Amino acid sequence: MTSRSTSVVPGDHVGRLGESLARAVGERTGKALAKLGLHTVGDLVRHYPRRYGDRGR
Repeated sequence: MTSRSTSVVPGDHVGRLGESLARAVGERTGKALAKLGLHTVGDLVRHYPRRYGDRGR
C-alpha cells in the first residue's frame, strides 16, 4: 500500500486553493467576489449560497 504524496505537483488543483481569486478568474471578477468576502479559490469552493434567485421574480 502506498501513501499519497502531499507535495504540490504542477497541474494539481489542490495546491491552488490558496491562490488569489483575482489571479484565477481576473481582476474584475475577483473584485466583485471580494465584496462577498471571497478572496481565495478555496473560499469560492467552500461558498454555499443562502438562497437561489428565482427567474420568475
